[in-house]
Amino acid sequence: MAKKGLWQDESGTSAIEYVALAALVAVGLIAILTTIGDETSAKYSEVDTAFAAMNDAAPAPAPAPRQPIRTRDKH
Repeated sequence: MAKKGLWQDESGTSAIEYVALAALVAVGLIAILTTIGDETSAKYSEVDTAFAAMNDAAPAPAPAPRQPIRTRDKH
């Protein structure tokens, strides 16, 4: 009879179910956050490459115009 009573005892079942559910949610969150992190890193690399390409493609600035040197006429 002791074994039959042990098999019918459901006092810890809810706690085990909650732990299993929490573990499943944790695994899902880790998978989602890892994917989002990888995609975010790839996007930042893409933006960094685009900025580097724009910087390389930009023409050098033109030199400032030189002011003519004025001399006094000695008359």
